[in-house]
Amino acid sequence: MTSGLNKTELVITESKWHELDLNDEDSVALRTLQDKWRTPKVSWFKGKDDDEDELGSKVLDVRHLRNGKTEVKVFDAIGAIDLPGSVILVYPKIPIPHFNYIASKALSLPRMYSGNFGMQQGTHFLELICAWAIESIEAILRDGLVRDYKKTRAPLQTVRGRVHMASTFLNLSRGNLAIDSTFEEYSVDTPLNRVLKNALEFIARNPAISDVLKKRAKTNLQQFLNVSALRSADLKAVPQRNSNHYADALHFANQVVMKKGIELGVGGSRAKSFLYKTPLLIEEGIRTIIRTGLAPVEVVKPKRVNLTSSTGKNVSANPDIGISEKPLLVGDVKYKIQTKDWRRADLAQSVFFAVAYEAPKSLIIDFENEGSKPNGDLQVSNILVSALGWDASSDADPEVSAGKLIDEVKLWLGKSSIKFVSELTSN
Repeated sequence: MTSGLNKTELVITESKWHELDLNDEDSVALRTLQDKWRTPKVSWFKGKDDDEDELGSKVLDVRHLRNGKTEVKVFDAIGAIDLPGSVILVYPKIPIPHFNYIASKALSLPRMYSGNFGMQQGTHFLELICAWAIESIEAILRDGLVRDYKKTRAPLQTVRGRVHMASTFLNLSRGNLAIDSTFEEYSVDTPLNRVLKNALEFIARNPAISDVLKKRAKTNLQQFLNVSALRSADLKAVPQRNSNHYADALHFANQVVMKKGIELGVGGSRAKSFLYKTPLLIEEGIRTIIRTGLAPVEVVKPKRVNLTSSTGKNVSANPDIGISEKPLLVGDVKYKIQTKDWRRADLAQSVFFAVAYEAPKSLIIDFENEGSKPNGDLQVSNILVSALGWDASSDADPEVSAGKLIDEVKLWLGKSSIKFVSELTSN
């Protein structure tokens, strides 16, 4: 993939340090972005667990090395960072086909979407989201933009609507024959259309997007000439009866608009970032895949359980997966590559969740590659903890990996403890 502009394209992987050769302007811009991202005020970029809040608030880390190069690390996020002279594309820690497959389940593909755009090895996630947005907007444009009445105040030559007498009299006293009026106008300048236009504008000028998509965005913008700029209240707009067909386009346009990140001036240039918090996408995607595979068995995001210590301090349990058996079984999704040993912190958290929800067993779902060794089952007192992995090997097909995970979850549901509770009690 090429950026389509005369900028150097650099590719890095999330949550890893990378040494980059940046010019002084790009280095300063990146450092400024790091400072700006230290305390992000957007709710979508917070960590998914209470114990990840501190890490979740750290998005970007930058180090200047003695050899003149710059070390960069983006924490649990993918997307693009647009600098004055270069574009940094941040790729996921698992192969792109697997990430895009899981993320598509979290975000829901447009109903009209039937191709496999973005599932190939060479497409980064920002390009995928923008492609979905354009496809869903083009489906709307084939029928034309929805119009609605809006109040407009403007000077007119004839009386229309409500006349503002004081300002009109002042105009007439100055020899200006304009009648200051407020009237309703049937227009395409609606909140929904402004959101769509803003998304297209972002795509059309983003150097991390391919020329093909940018050209489509610019072509589509020609039909938004009478739509004004985005207003903050527009982001709360929802489709009405006459605009229900906007649902898909609005969903993906908001993904572009809301996640485009921080933009700031750096000298005479500008630096922009478009970053997605990956654990949230992976969690929702895996839960959706399991929910579909286990239907009609109910799979939910369990309600948080709040515990209070003897000193009044609150501790909460908030697993990612709850399977509606009796009792409720809990699981947690870890966006990590499975190693040869159990991760003690993840194991302890899984046991804690099981105890808090009074579940006889708990589940940890992470990712396997060619170097992984399955951790299997572990009995902790009367709780069975099982580790299952999504096969994210480079040659694995995502759909096959999804089917394999569902089969393993079904087997896990049928497992009893390695030692039955009655045996533990009698001892």
